[in-house]
Amino acid sequence: MAEEMFLMKWPELGKQVRLRKIEHNTEVFDWFMDNLPTSGIQSHTVVAGYALTCMSLPVKKPFTYRFADLKQENLVPLKKGRFILNMTIGNVINYAVKWGEMTEPMAYPSWAEVVDEDMDTLIEVGKIIWHNIVNEKKIIHVEYEKA
Repeated sequence: MAEEMFLMKWPELGKQVRLRKIEHNTEVFDWFMDNLPTSGIQSHTVVAGYALTCMSLPVKKPFTYRFADLKQENLVPLKKGRFILNMTIGNVINYAVKWGEMTEPMAYPSWAEVVDEDMDTLIEVGKIIWHNIVNEKKIIHVEYEKA
């Protein structure tokens, strides 16, 4: 089962969560796994609710799927812990992972989710990142690697 999971780590916070493949868009999950390891700067949505984001996460293999061909889920009822892609350009992707309530009724391709046992950690990190974005504005990295 380890090959069906990856880790999302925040070295400055000493925290990590495990993510697993979900029932749809498995080709996106497999593509992401083929691009590991990678890392970027962790950010957060500002007006759409509570979701961790990363703009321009570098990937080795360009994204070749069309969003219109992938199953999409609405952010408002989306299960907490789900990953969505909101943009891809060449060898970078922009994503979000929902950790709290969302208010933007938009649909995006979902493709992975935090395992239930790690949801408390995701919520804790989400609160830390939100506080940081609003107040401290320190750079916090996010790293991805196979579990």
